[in-house]
Amino acid sequence: MHCYQKPSTTSACAKPQSRHRLVTIVALAWAFLLFTFTHQRKFDSATPASRLALLVSIIRHGKCAIDPRPFDTPDKAVHNGKFYSDKAPGTTALALPFFSGAALAMTPVVREGQAPEAWLGASWIACAGALALPGVFGAWVLWLWMRTWMPGKWALSTVCALWFGSFPLPYATLLFSHTLVIGCISAAIWILDIGITSLKGPQKPSKRRDFAGGFVLGYALASEYTAGLVVIALIVYAFLQGLGQLPHRRSRAKDATLRLLRILTGAALPVLMIPLYSYLCF
Repeated sequence: MHCYQKPSTTSACAKPQSRHRLVTIVALAWAFLLFTFTHQRKFDSATPASRLALLVSIIRHGKCAIDPRPFDTPDKAVHNGKFYSDKAPGTTALALPFFSGAALAMTPVVREGQAPEAWLGASWIACAGALALPGVFGAWVLWLWMRTWMPGKWALSTVCALWFGSFPLPYATLLFSHTLVIGCISAAIWILDIGITSLKGPQKPSKRRDFAGGFVLGYALASEYTAGLVVIALIVYAFLQGLGQLPHRRSRAKDATLRLLRILTGAALPVLMIPLYSYLCF
């Protein structure tokens, strides 16, 4: 019996709904704890060290040029005798407010400490905000999307295997982009209702969801260049899906094209960080 079908059973359904909400909150909190339970003890990985060096340079000097020596990272570009992080700027941009807030709170420690370990606390907060939070959200919405294809328990098993049995979990404890990118892609699949048309039947696309879906896809690309393969595939799929959402052939092509433009417009905003970062560096 579905609760929404009989208003008289509202009070009877209140407890199951409250229990479901509580279970969801506990599950999300547990996932966040898993993503943040530890942090690297030293910065001996090239990619996270490159992003950390950029964060430190912005906070301390207000510049994009980095000093690679304290973090010993080979992931750098050289221009006019200065070093720059060669990583896509999206992950660093999202981590910047969390990192700067933590650095401000730990000003005495940061000012006195000369070794890279002095930035460990700020780095952990940056990972929690820029990686763990998108990771938890991505896992949640991917589960919501998969529930339309299979029972909830099997969807949960699949999501747990993906998020906690592969790279997103360990890489959330460093400034890698994997967790953020997979979170963005999962969010885009849910927002754009990828593949759901065949189950729900023809539906007119939502303009807000198209812009939002394009934005998170663009942010995935701005965080990791190789994510472009998946980003392009999902945009093309969303366009082709739009062709089959309306019964009239003429309106199909028009609405699908408009949907594509909305998605591309939303994606363009975060992608602009790439040329902006290059402009600030060079």
